[in-house]
Amino acid sequence: MWPWRRRPSAVEFSYRRYRDGTAPIVPVEVLAGHRWRRMWAYVDSGAAYSILTVAEARRLGLMKIKARRIAVTTSGGQTQKISLHRLWVKLGEDRISITFGVPRGFDVDFNLLGRRDLFRRYIVSFDDSHGYITFTPHHR
Repeated sequence: MWPWRRRPSAVEFSYRRYRDGTAPIVPVEVLAGHRWRRMWAYVDSGAAYSILTVAEARRLGLMKIKARRIAVTTSGGQTQKISLHRLWVKLGEDRISITFGVPRGFDVDFNLLGRRDLFRRYIVSFDDSHGYITFTPHHR
């Protein structure tokens, strides 16, 4: 590695209160409409795709944009349609490109960060006993 190239370091977040306990919910910033907008997302190792709630997609201006649609199978075994949007996301100081799905005809309770893009870039460690999640960049 060249001495002038900075390698991103690990980023750690404490779990947030959620319902009757805590959960790996992290703050991220999303670039939409030439502005970085802050939002919260639940890191879901069981989800293939990252998903935005319909309300969040509206706030980011994505509902007006034509996007590729695909069918996905939910954790409940149902097949649902989502529209895909590729967005720049800040996770700590690191910027990465993530494909988000926006539900069509149904909604979700919260924004999700799934495996597809996030887990290719980071080693994600969940420490439920101490209540924190760590994102360690893969060395290239």
